[in-house]
Amino acid sequence: MRRTRAVVTWSVLLLLLGVPGVGGAQSLEVICFGSQALNFLPALVASARPVTVSGDGAFSLCLSMAHPELMSATMEVPPFTATLGCGLVEAQTVLSFTWNTGETSTLVATTDVHSMAGMVMVEARGAVTEGLFAGREVVFNWTAATPDSLGCATPGGVTEYAGPSSLAILPRRPGGGLGDAPPASPATSAGGMQRLQRP
Repeated sequence: MRRTRAVVTWSVLLLLLGVPGVGGAQSLEVICFGSQALNFLPALVASARPVTVSGDGAFSLCLSMAHPELMSATMEVPPFTATLGCGLVEAQTVLSFTWNTGETSTLVATTDVHSMAGMVMVEARGAVTEGLFAGREVVFNWTAATPDSLGCATPGGVTEYAGPSSLAILPRRPGGGLGDAPPASPATSAGGMQRLQRP
């Protein structure tokens, strides 16, 4: 059985250019660059079916003037089950980060998924609910290649999406506003991703 691995190798754009109200890296608590992969079991095929999804990632470069000790991080997407075909959907997701210092951060976010020029563009915005930077707003961007139609049509399907990613944690602002996000719904805090209903 043929298995297709959807991978993108082109460089990630600077996330700070897409964050409203943020003028540069010095305005962020921390900004990181790395890569992420989502794995699917069984593989994604053209028609939707129950699939177990899990993922991980690594940020090999983190920059922070406020926290210079933060230089890298790893990320985990806890396993969850959803009915999926060859395509990602808008969802609520839980991401767990472990910093090079040993400290951790748990993020609950809502993703926005769209395709452009053969790429899947994912932006997740939410709040850190536990650990380092609790209460701060986070923007996570991830880009992956759109699976080819032949891979989706074969029994082996697509087993992985992979590509470059970036993470920005916004600073706390006096009086709230950008950088101080409200706590996310407790219903999403158990881990994984919950598919949102399309209108």
